[in-house]
Amino acid sequence: MNARRLTSALGALLLIVALPLVAVPADAAPALLSQGRTATASSTEDGAHPAAAAVDGDTGTRWSSAPSDPQWIQVDLGGTAAISRVVLRWEAAYGKAFKIQVSADGSTWTDVYSTTSGTGGTQTLDVSGTGRYVRVYGTARGTGHGYSLWEFQVYGEMSGAACGTANAALNRPATASSVESDAYPAAAAVDGDTGTRWSSQFSDPQWIQVDLGSTQSICKVVLTWEAAYATAFQVQVSTDGSSWTPIYSTSTGTGGTQTLDVSGTGRYLRVHGTARATGYGYSLWEIAVHTGDGAVPSDTPISAFKKVSASSWEGGNAPAAALDGRLNTRWASLPGDDQWLEVDLGGTGTITALSLHWEAAYATGYRVEVSDDDSRWTTIYSTSTGKGGVENLAVSGRGRYVRAARRRAKATETAPTWSFRVVECPRARTTGRPAADAPRQIRGRRSSDRRTCRRPSSR
Repeated sequence: MNARRLTSALGALLLIVALPLVAVPADAAPALLSQGRTATASSTEDGAHPAAAAVDGDTGTRWSSAPSDPQWIQVDLGGTAAISRVVLRWEAAYGKAFKIQVSADGSTWTDVYSTTSGTGGTQTLDVSGTGRYVRVYGTARGTGHGYSLWEFQVYGEMSGAACGTANAALNRPATASSVESDAYPAAAAVDGDTGTRWSSQFSDPQWIQVDLGSTQSICKVVLTWEAAYATAFQVQVSTDGSSWTPIYSTSTGTGGTQTLDVSGTGRYLRVHGTARATGYGYSLWEIAVHTGDGAVPSDTPISAFKKVSASSWEGGNAPAAALDGRLNTRWASLPGDDQWLEVDLGGTGTITALSLHWEAAYATGYRVEVSDDDSRWTTIYSTSTGKGGVENLAVSGRGRYVRAARRRAKATETAPTWSFRVVECPRARTTGRPAADAPRQIRGRRSSDRRTCRRPSSR
């Protein structure tokens, strides 16, 4: 008897682009833009010191490079920003000579700071520049080791409308990890009444989250604490209420009213506390969330009927079937691990969201990769604990080629069968022309559906 075949549908890989530049007030406080964003580096000392550790908000984790010159680490802010400050928290292996550089495309760089007498420790650098990518480029090490940063923090203002004054969290559905009693529900923290509050049980960690109803560009969070406040906590955002990205982190919370300038996109916002200031729980009179007026990008298919290739295929289930916009046709590989499906978008684009629609037999281990040249690949998502169903993933990467690859199969799985669709915002076509041998473009949705740019719904 043949084993059941692995069937999946990659329903939407969204190509989201920066919004047009709109002026912000001159006195707007700079926000921490880099935390939780995608970071890459020229090298790492080992797997324990990745680039991501320098932008995770945790001063106990760090990036460390190979012991040679030059080396660099860069962060993708997710959109164009006016950058005003960079804070470098060096480990003992610091940069003596280095530059801070900005770029609009991740390829052409402009210096906004340069030194040959770096001091190590914590360096707070006032800079002025505009770009989506920010890089620390080291040319001379202060020690015989590599370059190592506990934290790489970029401050500034994202391009887009000024932060709104309305509270997007007001009377929205709220849930929490626990409540002290029924008198202190999560809903009390978003009811607009400073005389009611949420209060948790007396243990760590605890959290409270609010569903904003749709994906929002979040620029400010105001926390009004009761006497039982958090000394260590994160503000996190999510598109699906499952995978979270920190946009603010502290281990020195002050209580009272904390007004936090942040930068992030999500439908769900969570305050996640890990250390209490008192012997009681966590208690908030109010959580207010403020958003920008900028649109969040919409999906328009760009992969339909583009040039596609695969590691193998079985029978009539050729790779082209994965790009025809229909979930009742599929690509099916031959049995075995390390199978992949690749699409050539015809030009370089920026990819920020991925929606996976799995059939009942799903992959537990897989990765999504991008490449500019079909040779050097960058992983923008990887998991060994895939859960099946509909997985909405926030990703960040640029490339012309997108590849989905299965790392490991379940014991009952043989060959993966995938449907694959890549979409982009109408504002930003990929650069370059479609592959010459690509069939006609499919119309995957009614034109009336192409209204605003938005990330995939979590539903």
